[in-house]
Amino acid sequence: MEAFREPLVIQQTGNKYGEYFNLNGAYLFTVQEFHAKSQLVCHSMIAPGFFTERTGILTEVYRPDVRPLHRHDALELIYVIQGELTQFIEDYYCTYTEGECCILNKNIRHVESFSSNFKAVFILLSDSFLHGIMESDIYFSGSFSWQPNTNSVYQHLRRLLQDRSRFRKEMLDFIPVGSARELREEVEALFNRMIRETKSQDPGYFSVVSGCFARLLSLLAAKDSYRISQVDLRNSNEDFIFNQISIFLKQNHGRVDYEELEKILHYTRDYLNRVIKRRSGITLTEFGRSICLEEAADMLQNSRKSIGAIMQELGYSNRTYFYRIFKERFGMTPQAYRKDRLCRETQGPAAQKI
Repeated sequence: MEAFREPLVIQQTGNKYGEYFNLNGAYLFTVQEFHAKSQLVCHSMIAPGFFTERTGILTEVYRPDVRPLHRHDALELIYVIQGELTQFIEDYYCTYTEGECCILNKNIRHVESFSSNFKAVFILLSDSFLHGIMESDIYFSGSFSWQPNTNSVYQHLRRLLQDRSRFRKEMLDFIPVGSARELREEVEALFNRMIRETKSQDPGYFSVVSGCFARLLSLLAAKDSYRISQVDLRNSNEDFIFNQISIFLKQNHGRVDYEELEKILHYTRDYLNRVIKRRSGITLTEFGRSICLEEAADMLQNSRKSIGAIMQELGYSNRTYFYRIFKERFGMTPQAYRKDRLCRETQGPAAQKI
Protein backbone atom coordinates (compact mmCIF):
# COMPACT_ATOMS: atom_id res chain seq x y z
CA MET A 1 0.00 0.00 0.00
CA GLU A 2 1.37 3.41 -0.99
CA ALA A 3 1.52 6.18 1.55
CA PHE A 4 -1.60 8.31 1.87
CA ARG A 5 -1.33 11.55 -0.08
CA GLU A 6 -3.77 14.43 0.01
CA PRO A 7 -5.04 15.14 -3.53
CA LEU A 8 -5.91 18.74 -2.61
CA VAL A 9 -3.88 21.13 -0.52
CA ILE A 10 -5.95 23.88 1.11
CA GLN A 11 -4.42 27.34 1.13
CA GLN A 12 -5.33 30.70 2.69
CA THR A 13 -7.85 29.46 5.21
CA GLY A 14 -8.33 27.56 8.42
CA ASN A 15 -11.72 26.00 7.74
CA LYS A 16 -12.72 22.68 6.16
CA TYR A 17 -13.75 23.96 2.76
CA GLY A 18 -11.10 26.54 2.22
CA GLU A 19 -10.82 29.47 -0.09
CA TYR A 20 -8.08 28.27 -2.40
CA PHE A 21 -7.20 24.69 -3.38
CA ASN A 22 -3.99 23.41 -4.96
CA LEU A 23 -4.32 20.19 -6.96
CA ASN A 24 -1.63 17.77 -5.77
CA GLY A 25 -1.46 15.38 -8.72
CA ALA A 26 -2.55 14.86 -12.32
CA TYR A 27 -6.30 14.88 -11.77
CA LEU A 28 -8.98 14.46 -9.12
CA PHE A 29 -12.45 12.96 -9.54
CA THR A 30 -15.23 14.01 -7.18
CA VAL A 31 -18.72 12.53 -7.44
CA GLN A 32 -21.25 14.49 -5.42
CA GLU A 33 -24.88 13.60 -4.83
CA PHE A 34 -27.39 15.75 -2.94
CA HIS A 35 -30.81 14.63 -1.67
CA ALA A 36 -33.02 17.63 -0.95
CA LYS A 37 -35.51 15.65 1.17
CA SER A 38 -32.91 14.32 3.62
CA GLN A 39 -30.60 17.34 3.19
CA LEU A 40 -27.63 14.97 2.90
CA VAL A 41 -24.63 15.14 0.58
CA CYS A 42 -22.68 12.05 -0.46
CA HIS A 43 -19.19 13.17 -1.49
CA SER A 44 -16.66 10.70 -3.01
CA MET A 45 -13.12 11.49 -4.18
CA ILE A 46 -10.50 9.48 -6.03
CA ALA A 47 -7.17 10.45 -7.59
CA PRO A 48 -3.90 8.77 -8.64
CA GLY A 49 -1.94 7.70 -5.55
CA PHE A 50 -4.87 8.54 -3.29
CA PHE A 51 -5.96 5.49 -1.29
CA THR A 52 -8.10 4.32 1.57
CA GLU A 53 -7.68 0.81 2.93
CA ARG A 54 -10.92 -0.72 1.64
CA THR A 55 -12.14 0.91 -1.54
CA GLY A 56 -9.55 3.30 -2.90
CA ILE A 57 -12.26 5.98 -2.75
CA LEU A 58 -12.76 8.45 0.08
CA THR A 59 -16.49 8.90 0.75
CA GLU A 60 -18.16 11.28 3.19
CA VAL A 61 -21.83 11.84 3.97
CA TYR A 62 -22.74 15.14 5.61
CA ARG A 63 -25.29 17.93 5.86
CA PRO A 64 -24.18 20.89 3.74
CA ASP A 65 -23.23 24.10 5.47
CA VAL A 66 -23.26 27.55 3.91
CA ARG A 67 -20.03 27.38 1.96
CA PRO A 68 -17.87 30.30 0.90
CA LEU A 69 -16.79 30.79 -2.68
CA HIS A 70 -13.62 28.85 -3.44
CA ARG A 71 -11.02 28.70 -6.23
CA HIS A 72 -8.61 26.14 -7.69
CA ASP A 73 -5.19 26.31 -9.31
CA ALA A 74 -6.46 23.87 -11.96
CA LEU A 75 -9.15 23.79 -14.62
CA GLU A 76 -12.36 22.08 -13.51
CA LEU A 77 -14.86 20.10 -15.59
CA ILE A 78 -18.35 19.79 -14.11
CA TYR A 79 -20.87 17.32 -15.57
CA VAL A 80 -24.43 16.73 -14.31
CA ILE A 81 -25.46 13.07 -14.27
CA GLN A 82 -28.90 13.48 -12.71
CA GLY A 83 -31.15 16.31 -11.56
CA GLU A 84 -30.33 20.01 -11.60
CA LEU A 85 -27.16 21.63 -10.27
CA THR A 86 -26.99 25.37 -9.61
CA GLN A 87 -23.57 26.94 -9.22
CA PHE A 88 -22.85 30.49 -8.11
CA ILE A 89 -19.91 31.40 -10.36
CA GLU A 90 -18.34 34.80 -9.74
CA ASP A 91 -21.45 37.05 -9.92
CA TYR A 92 -23.73 34.69 -11.84
CA TYR A 93 -26.14 31.86 -11.14
CA CYS A 94 -25.50 29.00 -13.57
CA THR A 95 -27.93 26.08 -13.64
CA TYR A 96 -27.10 22.82 -15.39
CA THR A 97 -29.39 19.84 -15.97
CA GLU A 98 -28.77 16.20 -16.91
CA GLY A 99 -26.12 15.85 -19.60
CA GLU A 100 -24.98 19.47 -19.45
CA CYS A 101 -21.40 20.37 -18.70
CA CYS A 102 -19.01 23.27 -18.17
CA ILE A 103 -15.25 23.83 -17.88
CA LEU A 104 -14.10 26.55 -15.48
CA ASN A 105 -10.80 28.32 -15.86
CA LYS A 106 -8.38 28.48 -12.94
CA ASN A 107 -8.97 30.99 -10.16
CA ILE A 108 -12.69 31.39 -10.83
CA ARG A 109 -14.65 31.74 -7.60
CA HIS A 110 -17.58 29.36 -7.39
CA VAL A 111 -19.69 27.25 -5.08
CA GLU A 112 -22.54 24.80 -5.61
CA SER A 113 -26.03 25.47 -4.27
CA PHE A 114 -27.71 22.66 -2.32
CA SER A 115 -31.31 23.42 -3.28
CA SER A 116 -32.53 20.57 -5.52
CA ASN A 117 -31.61 16.93 -6.12
CA PHE A 118 -28.50 16.38 -8.21
CA LYS A 119 -25.67 13.97 -8.93
CA ALA A 120 -22.64 15.47 -10.62
CA VAL A 121 -19.00 14.77 -11.47
CA PHE A 122 -16.34 17.39 -10.72
CA ILE A 123 -12.89 16.79 -12.26
CA LEU A 124 -9.86 18.94 -11.48
CA LEU A 125 -7.27 18.75 -14.27
CA SER A 126 -3.61 19.69 -13.97
CA ASP A 127 -1.84 21.56 -16.77
CA SER A 128 0.57 18.68 -17.36
CA PHE A 129 -2.26 16.13 -17.62
CA LEU A 130 -4.11 18.20 -20.23
CA HIS A 131 -0.94 19.01 -22.18
CA GLY A 132 -0.10 15.30 -22.26
CA ILE A 133 -3.55 14.43 -23.63
CA MET A 134 -3.47 17.08 -26.34
CA GLU A 135 0.11 16.35 -27.41
CA SER A 136 -0.52 12.60 -27.73
CA ASP A 137 -3.91 12.93 -29.49
CA ILE A 138 -2.73 12.72 -33.09
CA TYR A 139 -4.08 11.18 -36.27
CA PHE A 140 -2.69 10.00 -39.62
CA SER A 141 -3.66 12.61 -42.20
CA GLY A 142 -4.35 12.30 -45.91
CA SER A 143 -0.89 13.74 -46.57
CA PHE A 144 0.64 10.61 -44.97
CA SER A 145 1.87 12.39 -41.86
CA TRP A 146 0.85 12.50 -38.23
CA GLN A 147 -1.09 15.61 -37.29
CA PRO A 148 -2.24 16.87 -33.88
CA ASN A 149 -5.95 16.99 -33.16
CA THR A 150 -7.02 20.63 -33.35
CA ASN A 151 -10.69 20.44 -32.35
CA SER A 152 -12.43 23.48 -30.90
CA VAL A 153 -12.21 22.34 -27.26
CA TYR A 154 -8.45 21.78 -27.56
CA GLN A 155 -8.09 25.28 -28.98
CA HIS A 156 -9.95 26.75 -26.00
CA LEU A 157 -7.94 24.67 -23.53
CA ARG A 158 -4.57 25.57 -25.07
CA ARG A 159 -5.45 29.24 -24.73
CA LEU A 160 -6.58 28.87 -21.11
CA LEU A 161 -3.43 26.90 -20.23
CA GLN A 162 -1.22 29.79 -21.25
CA ASP A 163 0.27 31.41 -18.17
CA ARG A 164 -1.15 34.83 -18.99
CA SER A 165 -4.67 33.34 -19.15
CA ARG A 166 -4.79 31.80 -15.67
CA PHE A 167 -6.72 34.75 -14.24
CA ARG A 168 -9.15 35.12 -17.15
CA LYS A 169 -12.73 34.97 -15.89
CA GLU A 170 -13.80 32.56 -18.60
CA MET A 171 -15.69 29.31 -18.81
CA LEU A 172 -17.06 26.99 -21.48
CA ASP A 173 -20.67 25.78 -21.49
CA PHE A 174 -21.65 22.55 -23.25
CA ILE A 175 -25.32 21.93 -24.06
CA PRO A 176 -26.17 18.53 -25.63
CA VAL A 177 -27.92 18.33 -28.98
CA GLY A 178 -29.29 15.39 -30.92
CA SER A 179 -29.86 12.09 -29.11
CA ALA A 180 -29.19 13.25 -25.57
CA ARG A 181 -29.84 9.86 -23.96
CA GLU A 182 -27.29 7.97 -26.06
CA LEU A 183 -24.78 10.77 -25.58
CA ARG A 184 -25.22 10.71 -21.78
CA GLU A 185 -24.74 6.96 -21.72
CA GLU A 186 -21.47 7.23 -23.65
CA VAL A 187 -20.14 10.07 -21.50
CA GLU A 188 -21.08 8.34 -18.24
CA ALA A 189 -19.47 5.10 -19.45
CA LEU A 190 -16.23 7.05 -19.95
CA PHE A 191 -16.45 8.48 -16.42
CA ASN A 192 -17.06 5.03 -14.95
CA ARG A 193 -14.09 3.58 -16.86
CA MET A 194 -11.78 6.37 -15.70
CA ILE A 195 -12.86 5.91 -12.07
CA ARG A 196 -12.42 2.11 -12.24
CA GLU A 197 -8.96 2.44 -13.78
CA THR A 198 -7.87 5.04 -11.22
CA LYS A 199 -9.15 2.83 -8.42
CA SER A 200 -7.37 -0.30 -9.68
CA GLN A 201 -4.14 1.43 -10.76
CA ASP A 202 -3.24 -1.64 -12.81
CA PRO A 203 -0.29 -1.32 -15.21
CA GLY A 204 -1.18 1.11 -17.99
CA TYR A 205 -4.14 2.64 -16.09
CA PHE A 206 -2.88 6.19 -16.58
CA SER A 207 -2.75 5.77 -20.37
CA VAL A 208 -6.28 4.35 -20.33
CA VAL A 209 -7.57 7.31 -18.29
CA SER A 210 -5.80 9.76 -20.63
CA GLY A 211 -7.34 8.04 -23.65
CA CYS A 212 -10.82 8.11 -22.12
CA PHE A 213 -10.45 11.78 -21.35
CA ALA A 214 -9.28 12.51 -24.92
CA ARG A 215 -12.42 10.70 -26.12
CA LEU A 216 -14.57 12.79 -23.76
CA LEU A 217 -13.06 16.03 -25.06
CA SER A 218 -13.66 14.92 -28.65
CA LEU A 219 -17.33 14.26 -27.82
CA LEU A 220 -17.63 17.72 -26.28
CA ALA A 221 -16.11 19.21 -29.45
CA ALA A 222 -18.41 17.37 -31.88
CA LYS A 223 -20.98 19.74 -33.40
CA ASP A 224 -23.61 17.00 -33.55
CA SER A 225 -23.11 16.25 -29.84
CA TYR A 226 -22.77 19.58 -28.03
CA ARG A 227 -23.28 23.26 -28.62
CA ILE A 228 -20.36 25.19 -27.09
CA SER A 229 -20.65 28.68 -25.61
CA GLN A 230 -17.59 30.60 -24.49
CA VAL A 231 -18.66 32.70 -21.52
CA ASP A 232 -16.65 35.73 -20.46
CA LEU A 233 -17.75 36.38 -16.89
CA ARG A 234 -16.70 40.02 -17.25
CA ASN A 235 -18.21 40.48 -20.69
CA SER A 236 -20.46 43.51 -21.08
CA ASN A 237 -22.26 41.73 -23.95
CA GLU A 238 -24.34 39.82 -21.42
CA ASP A 239 -25.06 43.08 -19.61
CA PHE A 240 -26.37 44.48 -22.89
CA ILE A 241 -28.53 41.39 -23.55
CA PHE A 242 -29.91 41.44 -20.00
CA ASN A 243 -30.77 45.14 -20.28
CA GLN A 244 -32.43 44.64 -23.68
CA ILE A 245 -34.55 41.78 -22.34
CA SER A 246 -35.53 43.89 -19.33
CA ILE A 247 -36.58 46.79 -21.57
CA PHE A 248 -38.59 44.47 -23.83
CA LEU A 249 -40.39 42.87 -20.88
CA LYS A 250 -41.21 46.23 -19.29
CA GLN A 251 -42.68 47.43 -22.60
CA ASN A 252 -44.81 44.27 -22.84
CA HIS A 253 -46.06 43.95 -19.24
CA GLY A 254 -43.57 41.15 -18.54
CA ARG A 255 -44.98 38.89 -21.27
CA VAL A 256 -42.27 36.65 -22.74
CA ASP A 257 -42.36 36.35 -26.54
CA TYR A 258 -39.46 34.05 -27.40
CA GLU A 259 -39.82 34.42 -31.15
CA GLU A 260 -39.73 38.21 -30.95
CA LEU A 261 -36.77 38.20 -28.56
CA GLU A 262 -34.84 35.82 -30.80
CA LYS A 263 -35.60 38.07 -33.78
CA ILE A 264 -34.50 41.25 -31.98
CA LEU A 265 -31.38 39.93 -30.22
CA HIS A 266 -30.32 37.17 -32.68
CA TYR A 267 -29.81 34.59 -29.92
CA THR A 268 -31.64 31.33 -29.22
CA ARG A 269 -34.16 31.08 -26.40
CA ASP A 270 -31.85 28.67 -24.56
CA TYR A 271 -29.05 31.23 -24.50
CA LEU A 272 -31.40 34.07 -23.48
CA ASN A 273 -32.72 31.90 -20.64
CA ARG A 274 -29.18 31.23 -19.45
CA VAL A 275 -28.28 34.94 -19.48
CA ILE A 276 -31.32 35.75 -17.31
CA LYS A 277 -30.58 32.81 -15.01
CA ARG A 278 -26.98 33.94 -14.53
CA ARG A 279 -28.00 37.53 -13.80
CA SER A 280 -31.08 37.02 -11.66
CA GLY A 281 -31.06 33.43 -10.43
CA ILE A 282 -34.53 32.80 -11.92
CA THR A 283 -35.87 31.72 -15.32
CA LEU A 284 -36.89 34.13 -18.06
CA THR A 285 -40.57 33.32 -17.46
CA GLU A 286 -40.20 33.99 -13.73
CA PHE A 287 -38.28 37.19 -14.47
CA GLY A 288 -41.07 38.41 -16.78
CA ARG A 289 -43.71 37.60 -14.16
CA SER A 290 -41.73 39.54 -11.56
CA ILE A 291 -41.63 42.61 -13.82
CA CYS A 292 -45.38 42.31 -14.46
CA LEU A 293 -46.15 42.11 -10.73
CA GLU A 294 -43.96 45.15 -10.05
CA GLU A 295 -46.02 47.02 -12.64
CA ALA A 296 -49.23 45.84 -10.94
CA ALA A 297 -47.94 47.05 -7.57
CA ASP A 298 -47.05 50.43 -9.09
CA MET A 299 -50.55 50.83 -10.54
CA LEU A 300 -52.17 49.84 -7.24
CA GLN A 301 -50.17 52.52 -5.48
CA ASN A 302 -50.24 55.32 -8.04
CA SER A 303 -53.57 55.00 -9.86
CA ARG A 304 -57.26 54.66 -9.07
CA LYS A 305 -57.78 51.79 -11.49
CA SER A 306 -59.76 48.87 -10.15
CA ILE A 307 -57.96 45.58 -9.54
CA GLY A 308 -60.01 44.04 -12.35
CA ALA A 309 -58.90 46.78 -14.77
CA ILE A 310 -55.27 46.32 -13.75
CA MET A 311 -55.55 42.57 -14.30
CA GLN A 312 -57.08 43.11 -17.73
CA GLU A 313 -54.37 45.58 -18.74
CA LEU A 314 -51.64 43.17 -17.67
CA GLY A 315 -53.22 40.20 -19.41
CA TYR A 316 -54.54 38.24 -16.41
CA SER A 317 -58.01 36.70 -16.66
CA ASN A 318 -57.86 34.31 -13.70
CA ARG A 319 -58.45 36.35 -10.54
CA THR A 320 -57.51 33.48 -8.19
CA TYR A 321 -54.18 32.92 -9.93
CA PHE A 322 -53.35 36.64 -9.99
CA TYR A 323 -54.10 37.00 -6.28
CA ARG A 324 -51.98 33.95 -5.46
CA ILE A 325 -48.84 35.04 -7.35
CA PHE A 326 -49.21 38.63 -6.11
CA LYS A 327 -49.35 37.43 -2.51
CA GLU A 328 -46.35 35.16 -3.10
CA ARG A 329 -44.40 38.18 -4.37
CA PHE A 330 -45.48 40.87 -1.86
CA GLY A 331 -46.80 38.91 1.11
CA MET A 332 -50.32 40.35 0.90
CA THR A 333 -53.33 40.54 -1.44
CA PRO A 334 -53.70 43.39 -3.96
CA GLN A 335 -56.39 45.06 -1.80
CA ALA A 336 -54.21 44.85 1.30
CA TYR A 337 -51.20 46.18 -0.67
CA ARG A 338 -53.17 49.22 -1.91
CA LYS A 339 -54.52 49.91 1.57
CA ASP A 340 -51.06 49.52 3.12
CA ARG A 341 -49.47 51.96 0.65
CA LEU A 342 -52.31 54.46 1.11
CA CYS A 343 -51.87 54.35 4.89
CA ARG A 344 -48.14 54.92 4.55
CA GLU A 345 -48.69 57.95 2.32
CA THR A 346 -51.25 59.52 4.67
CA GLN A 347 -49.15 58.82 7.75
CA GLY A 348 -45.96 60.15 6.20
CA PRO A 349 -46.66 63.91 6.51
CA ALA A 350 -48.09 63.46 10.00
CA ALA A 351 -45.00 61.60 11.08
CA GLN A 352 -42.81 64.41 9.69
CA LYS A 353 -44.74 67.07 11.70
CA ILE A 354 -44.17 65.16 14.91
